[in-house]
Amino acid sequence: MDTKVRKAIFTPLLEGNLSAIIPRLTVSCSTGDLVVPATLFSRDDEFIIELHLPQPDFPQEFRLEPRKECYTKEDCLKINGEINGEIPFVCDDIYPPSNRTTRSRGTSTVTLTSNCLQLASEGTDLQTFAEVSRLLGADRPDDECPAFSAHLIYHGPELLMPNTVSKTVSENDFIGSVTTSSFDTYQFEGDGYRGALIERDNQLHLHVLGEKLSCGTVTQDDATSIIDSIGHAVGFCFGFNPWPAYREVRVNHVIVERWITPRLNLPTTYLAPISGSLWYHLQSNPSDPIHKVIPSIADGFRNLKERQRQRLLNLLWHVRCTSSSSVPYSTRLLTICAVLDGMTKLVTDSEPTDKLSTNMTWKNANYALGLSWEKWTHSIFELWGKYRHKLSHGWLWIDEESKSNTFFTDYPVLGCAFHLMAARLCGYNGCVMRDPFKNKIINISDITEE
Repeated sequence: MDTKVRKAIFTPLLEGNLSAIIPRLTVSCSTGDLVVPATLFSRDDEFIIELHLPQPDFPQEFRLEPRKECYTKEDCLKINGEINGEIPFVCDDIYPPSNRTTRSRGTSTVTLTSNCLQLASEGTDLQTFAEVSRLLGADRPDDECPAFSAHLIYHGPELLMPNTVSKTVSENDFIGSVTTSSFDTYQFEGDGYRGALIERDNQLHLHVLGEKLSCGTVTQDDATSIIDSIGHAVGFCFGFNPWPAYREVRVNHVIVERWITPRLNLPTTYLAPISGSLWYHLQSNPSDPIHKVIPSIADGFRNLKERQRQRLLNLLWHVRCTSSSSVPYSTRLLTICAVLDGMTKLVTDSEPTDKLSTNMTWKNANYALGLSWEKWTHSIFELWGKYRHKLSHGWLWIDEESKSNTFFTDYPVLGCAFHLMAARLCGYNGCVMRDPFKNKIINISDITEE
């Protein structure tokens, strides 16, 4: 991350005291551009941009279209400017502010909100590897530069699978060299790329370096597809929504994507296929599939049909939402039952018009995944049916009539079963969590049919 970006935006954002000046903010409207001074700060999960206008009248550019019930992306305004007069940015998700305006002594203030600051590239960030080499007076071959690279920062999640030590060496003329180390890095390799997850100050940094693909030149779409799949795999394995607070993507050294969002303190659910105890139990065996879990899941995401991938991401989002303590136990259990039902329909590529029975849909999904009905799926189907049918028909007090520990015994088993099926769908056949409360694991290869 650029030093001035970290100092002026990212660090204050993490500390909760972001406050910056935009000397000339340009608002692009159908009626023409409006140029005014503005201030930038953050609130909850949004950036707040306050425009300071020299007139008391509400600007015509911001007036909502009368009698319009729904606003879409096409209705958004686009703004651009320079934060503190030195960091150019663009926001294209600005909805008309309605009545968010105040008037005082012949002036007015209009409040706009945005979920993302897109940071414009400048200088050498717009040059290719060869152009930068010539600028520095060097003549290095292109193959010394990665075809693409990325840096993503997730705020909140912890690193569960460290396999590499970071070392810091300091030199002193009197005491000599002093080395400090921290077990804070996980390195992995996939088809055409190398990656690393580094934990720093409540931040999980994802770095990716990509090689040239067998088809030749790497395009921006190629790089984005690989990086997205790796991000989804990291979120899937560790149990959080893969929403970065910062993302930067380079193709042949040129920055093609760079933005910041206020997505901080991402919650992590214990309903995840991987845990720290599972990793420490298996890390001593380098041949175990868990050492390739992130590349395996990432490749699986990329190989899914677009519709399947979007449906799987939607189901994962619902599972992670059940981790909120504000959601009643019965609702969490009902959600898990629903996403398991959704997983069987995703695997079988079912449509609402299909008339297959629930039992047959589960069996078709089981066979499509190559799992053993007798060894595993049947027991999950029975446990799922125990709660799904009553909860979906309004018996939301089921927990009161059951044993007091029902939620803590059956809910995690169903949640982990969903992740097992998703991991199998993505081509992973190693160990995953079976019950996080009892610290039980299961090897997917043990419950597959020959």
